[in-house]
Amino acid sequence: MELTITAYKDQDYQDWKDMALALFKDYPAEEIERGLKSILGKTNQQTFMAMDAGESVGFVSASIRVDYVEGATTSPVGYVDMVYVKEAYRKQAWPGSYSNMPKHGPWKKAVQKWVRILGCGTKMRSNSMRK
Repeated sequence: MELTITAYKDQDYQDWKDMALALFKDYPAEEIERGLKSILGKTNQQTFMAMDAGESVGFVSASIRVDYVEGATTSPVGYVDMVYVKEAYRKQAWPGSYSNMPKHGPWKKAVQKWVRILGCGTKMRSNSMRK
């Protein structure tokens, strides 16, 4: 298993959408797709894909928030909006929520590097669904 983290690219859309539909299975597909499309192109939002041998196996979507974020002591703050890991990978190297990710794991490093570039510290907040 050779897991890598890459920033979202246009060719990742179908995999990202399929995993988001699995994450939010109780919501209408049109609503999920509309939400995903609203993220694209925004400079304050970024998605990172987890890949294993070229296959998408998970994603984390983060944003820079300037509104009130519970527990945050500074603003703006990096915020993890969504985390999804395919079931076959959940109990291996990839946990199903941001808070359970290893402190120096590749997803956290990618998200924290992105928020630092945008002027935030490395302290992150999340209310992401666990899946």
